[in-house]
Amino acid sequence: MTLLLTSPHTKSAEVKAAQARLVKAGFLARGDADGEFGPVTATAAKAAKWSLGFAASNCKLTYGSVLDAYLSGKAQPNLAMQARAKLRRRLAAQESVGAKAADRMVTWAQAGWKENPMGSNKVPQLQLLSRDLRLAAYLCNMGQAWCAQSVMTAALAEGSKTAKYGLVQGRFNALYCPTLRDISSTGSYGTRAVSKNSIVKGTCIEFDWPPADGTMDHIGIALGKPGENVTAAGQVWKVPKNSICTVEGNADDRVKISVHDLSVVGWAFNIS
Repeated sequence: MTLLLTSPHTKSAEVKAAQARLVKAGFLARGDADGEFGPVTATAAKAAKWSLGFAASNCKLTYGSVLDAYLSGKAQPNLAMQARAKLRRRLAAQESVGAKAADRMVTWAQAGWKENPMGSNKVPQLQLLSRDLRLAAYLCNMGQAWCAQSVMTAALAEGSKTAKYGLVQGRFNALYCPTLRDISSTGSYGTRAVSKNSIVKGTCIEFDWPPADGTMDHIGIALGKPGENVTAAGQVWKVPKNSICTVEGNADDRVKISVHDLSVVGWAFNIS
């Protein structure tokens, strides 16, 4: 029997058994095992399929015998499923470190991090954090455009390998937006280029200001998907369709949350 969302929701012994499997596998909270196949259980089933490496077209809000066999251990994922599952775990890790960096930068915006004196390209709190992270003197001293430095420093503080390669090991110029596009276009240093349609919270957003010439001028981190309203720094940011909400350093000499039209997004990539 395949369980699926119905109105009213299905309540049966099969649902209880499915929920028990999902709880044991870590996809459903024990408190949500209520014997009812509602949206929470259906979403847990979909997440289980995604994690196991089911093809995207088969990751539906249903629970059937195939999923049950994998969760019970009666069947093992094939090589194609294993490869998809591995890739998805890697991409999830990339998004999570970016999302943590985004949250960190939101706290900076909320705390009022800005240049002092204004126009100096020096942010005392970012200088102090750079020293705490034992970065090179030129990074601690600042004085240059710092949008990329703020993104990469926030990422480094959250354990980013990409930021470590750039800021600590100096394998690429982590302060230069065109370089960040170059390395991510080849998937180097734990980066992965994504389309505008694949932007999620934590994706690094590079801007090509008008008149667009293909040169990346500025960088921030997405706080949500395109067209997705965002709650950050104690308020709700209304994000129109074909727009994106980001947090950025060196925006009007401060760390700032903004909403931009997607037309000014020149490049997007995830970090690890």
